[in-house]
Amino acid sequence: MRYLKKIITAGLVCVTPSLGFAGNWPSDVMEAIDVKQAAFCNLVASYKEKAKEAKLSENMIKQMVVSQEQSDDLKALIQDRMFENWVAKVKRVDVMKSSAETTNDTSDDNNNNDQYYVMLTAELNCGVQLVSSESTDDKKIGDQSTPILYKQLAKVSKGTYVLVSGEFKNDFKPTQYCIDDDPDPEAKKTCPEFTGEDSIKVDFATTYDTLVIFKQ
Repeated sequence: MRYLKKIITAGLVCVTPSLGFAGNWPSDVMEAIDVKQAAFCNLVASYKEKAKEAKLSENMIKQMVVSQEQSDDLKALIQDRMFENWVAKVKRVDVMKSSAETTNDTSDDNNNNDQYYVMLTAELNCGVQLVSSESTDDKKIGDQSTPILYKQLAKVSKGTYVLVSGEFKNDFKPTQYCIDDDPDPEAKKTCPEFTGEDSIKVDFATTYDTLVIFKQ
C-alpha cells in the first residue's frame, strides 16, 4: 500500500485545545451534535481507560485486543461506517502532491488530474480526531476531482466549526492513540500537547464527502 508524501503544511498547527467538555465549545455548536455522533463519542470514551492502560503496558497484544474490541463495538453501532453532518472543529489542513504528480502514474482509478490532495484533520468534542486516510486506495479531496470541497477548505482556519460527512476507514481501528504521560519519547513528536482534563486522544482514518462551515 502506497502513501502520499506531504509537501506543504498550511499554517494552522498549534497546541491542541482541551476537548470533550461542553464548556470548551459554544452552546449553539454543542446543541447541533446529533444522537449518532454523541453515541459514537460515548462509546469511544468508554474505552479510554482500557486504551491508556494498554498503551502504558507497552504490550502490543494487549493494545491489539483493546483496539479490536472497540472496533467491533463501533461497527455494531455504525454499520454503514458513514457519518453525516457531524460537528467538528478544524485542527489542520495539509496539502500533498498527488500520486500522479510525484510518480507520473495515470493508472490509479482515483486519479482525476488532481495536482494536489488535501488532508483534513478535524476534532470532535470528545478527544477524537477524524484524519484523512493516507492510503492511496481511499477517496481523496482533490483540487480537480472534488473542487467544491477543496474550495470550502480554502475558507477555513484552525478552530473553525464545520459540519462534515464521510466514511470511517481502517475497519474502525484507531490510527493513533495519544496519552498525556506516554513514556515513549517518539510519541511526543506526533502527538499533541495536552491541556485541560482529557488524558487520551484517538485518531480515526476517514474519507470526507462534504464540508459546510458552521461557525467561524
